[in-house]
Amino acid sequence: TRMAHVFGLSHMETLVAWRLMWGDSNKRIAQLLGCSERTAKYHVAAVLQRTRAKTRNALLGVILTDAGVEDPWATRGDPDLPDGEEPELPS
Repeated sequence: TRMAHVFGLSHMETLVAWRLMWGDSNKRIAQLLGCSERTAKYHVAAVLQRTRAKTRNALLGVILTDAGVEDPWATRGDPDLPDGEEPELPS
C-alpha cells in the first residue's frame, strides 16, 4: 500500500496504522492481530515514529496530508471552547 511505501511501514505496521485510523485501542489491535497488548503498543509506537505523528490522533492528519487532502478539522477551533477563544497554554 501507499502507506507502507511512503513511510516504510512493515506489513504488520501497516495493519496497525489502519486500525489506529479506525480508532481502535491497543487492546483491540492486540485481539485482531493475535498478539499481546504489549506487542500491539510496540507496533503503535513504531507506526507513530515512522510517520512522525506525535499522537494517535495526529496520524490521520499525516495520512491526509500525504494524500493531498486538506484536513477539514485543521481550521476549526476546539469544539469545547466558545467561538474565537483559544485554549490556555501551560506555562
